Amino acid sequence: MTLAQQYRLLLFGSLYFAQGGALSYFLSYNIVFLKGMGYDAEDIGAFQAVLILPFVLKIVLGAISDRFSMFGLGHRHPYILLGLLIQAGAFLLMPSIADARDWQLFFIAALVGAVGMALYDTCTDGLAVEITPEDDRSQVQGMMVGARAAGILYAMLMGPLLVEQWGWSALFVMVAVFCLPGMLLIISLRKLTTASHSTTFSWHAFSSFDNSQIWLLALIGVLFALALDGILTFLSLNLASAKGFELYKLSWVLIAAMLGRLVGATLFGVFANKLGYRNGLVVVSFIAASGCLGLAVVDAEAWVYVMAALIGVAYGFFMALYAAMAMTLSNPGIAASMFAIFMIFLNFGAGLGQLVAGQMTSSYGFQIMSISMVGLLALNVVLSRYVRTRQSP
Repeated sequence: MTLAQQYRLLLFGSLYFAQGGALSYFLSYNIVFLKGMGYDAEDIGAFQAVLILPFVLKIVLGAISDRFSMFGLGHRHPYILLGLLIQAGAFLLMPSIADARDWQLFFIAALVGAVGMALYDTCTDGLAVEITPEDDRSQVQGMMVGARAAGILYAMLMGPLLVEQWGWSALFVMVAVFCLPGMLLIISLRKLTTASHSTTFSWHAFSSFDNSQIWLLALIGVLFALALDGILTFLSLNLASAKGFELYKLSWVLIAAMLGRLVGATLFGVFANKLGYRNGLVVVSFIAASGCLGLAVVDAEAWVYVMAALIGVAYGFFMALYAAMAMTLSNPGIAASMFAIFMIFLNFGAGLGQLVAGQMTSSYGFQIMSISMVGLLALNVVLSRYVRTRQSP
């Protein structure tokens, strides 16, 4: 591995690790924190819904980065640094704001922190598209997806300990500290992680979407996210109601799935170039289908953890595979914007999966819903036949 490859992996890994720490708060701890402060489910739901907005608007942030060089310093590095500073600053301020019980200001600080994360996330993706050679993209995406899972997992394991020993302030500081390695590396490695050529922004570059491979990848992403997000969303509810799992057992199911994501992303980085995109899609669809069927039929508690980990492996592998394919198909002239659009397809699939899975679970039960999702994964196996192993915009 060359020095340049090591620098890329180190930089992107640090940035996605910071993102994982923030996501652990926004998707989990924020709900617990607000509930402890006396807010009801309706208020918390509204809070969470607004926090999603920055991620919906990532295409706008990406377009700004693609179009404008910040003070002549570049289209990626200064935006990434700014996003990290915003996220860290917001999380450092949130404890004192919470202590003052100024919940309107707390909400604004959390929203600003989410904007900061969305900003450096979008620009990191654009930078990855610009500076990562084709043969290194699987390795880079394996690192990025794995580092994000590692950040979430570390925060999930350490967060309760910090809150118990030192209170919620310690957790907020931990998320802010997660940003520090990324800040140092984006500054020190700037010259070594800058594209060797500059690509001028052009609205005409959006014509790149006139490519059947892009829409094929989007459909595959929607179907995969629909299947696995639908199952994972209602897994805890099923285990609690049908199998009597207590809270700590449900937490370990989630940890098993997150460990699986880390393993899946790592496996993709190791084997992707040998498998190719098409074969990789077939393999990950079979892994995911095995997990779905397993959750539908197993009764033993130990096997539930195994199946949750197996679905996690499939999720981590697929996310890295999807992102690597999206990198290859993204036009460098609108790298951040185009990659953000690819991620929107996944988010749409995840939202649709929660809706469909909820209705099916209510009407037919979790087992029937899980088995039905195998059909979507089988459809992805068929669609993978039309995927080119090496793609270009």
